[in-house]
Amino acid sequence: MATAIMILYREWDPSFDATGPLQEIDRMALQLELRISPDDSPERTVNLINRYLLRENAYFGTSLDPADPEKLQKSAVLCLVGNKEGNCLGVSLLYLALGERLGLPFYGVAAPEHVFVRYDDGAKRINVDTTEKGREYKDSHYEKNFMLHSTYGDYDFYLRSLTKREIIGLFLSNLGIAYYEKGMYDQAIGRYRKAVEISPNHPEAHFTLGYQSKPIWGGCTCRLGGWGRLLPLRAL
Repeated sequence: MATAIMILYREWDPSFDATGPLQEIDRMALQLELRISPDDSPERTVNLINRYLLRENAYFGTSLDPADPEKLQKSAVLCLVGNKEGNCLGVSLLYLALGERLGLPFYGVAAPEHVFVRYDDGAKRINVDTTEKGREYKDSHYEKNFMLHSTYGDYDFYLRSLTKREIIGLFLSNLGIAYYEKGMYDQAIGRYRKAVEISPNHPEAHFTLGYQSKPIWGGCTCRLGGWGRLLPLRAL
């Protein structure tokens, strides 16, 4: 997953050298491998990773801020390696990259404008919020705090354990926003379309594609299919 994000980020910044960050992720995974036993309970495994990543190494994530001029860098996992400050997507991606290398069942989970991590082995499920040093919240917390409408489950995206492709789709949406804000509209629309292609249930990707296409193509948003997939999901 980290390599896929690296490829996408280098499209934005061709000068970015991912060699050091990838080596650092491998080093961190090796250190965690020495601490975690196959016999450890899910709770102990999660606690060990939280302690190592979010306390000892002091990585921390902030909420996604659409107005943050560095939001793309903060969501690119390799940019925050060493820097240690990212947003919820970036730190969650780092957590997932470590879990992937360790062969552990971690998944990314999305709420509107928020991303967190979930341990789910089929028998035990633990939510991990990287903006609060790994604190566990039940799904009901996110339903309330992110004002999800009671029908959000019908859309099969929010608060579900997402696939790797769907998580990469979240980063693609951020990449599209970065292009749009630089006035590179063709590149932005291309990234939004790709995000919708690999993550077709992501309401915000549909909404952003529709909304930001309007000034370019004169309001063809209905054909692009964006707006209506997000609006019913928020409790007004």
